[in-house]
Amino acid sequence: METEKYRKGMEVLRSMGDPEGRMAAESLKAIEELAPGLSESVVEFCYGDVYSREGLDLKSREIASISALAVVGSRPQLMDHILTGMVLGLTKREVQEILVQITVFAGFPAALNALETAREAFELWDANAAKGQE
Repeated sequence: METEKYRKGMEVLRSMGDPEGRMAAESLKAIEELAPGLSESVVEFCYGDVYSREGLDLKSREIASISALAVVGSRPQLMDHILTGMVLGLTKREVQEILVQITVFAGFPAALNALETAREAFELWDANAAKGQE
């Protein structure tokens, strides 16, 4: 049964550049296949509780997410959040500066690894943009 928090979380996900919910559905399906029930918790807690809070806009939340994921080295999620941040208006330069900033607190290895992930995200972004122009 779909809870109010789940509906709220899905609404936030759709507002982050996935209006039809297709990308979210694919990600959630993959999570559900690996750990049944976890995808519901992700939607409810991460997006229904945390991302929907007042006080920061979604772009600012993505800046915080990109920083944290870069520090902990969570590459697949970092890639997703860089792309989502760009959908929400972050420029490549802003993403680069976010990742340079973490050198101060997390060190060069974390920043350099994150910058490599950003390079791959930018290539994917550009490839998708080129497809849209064809």
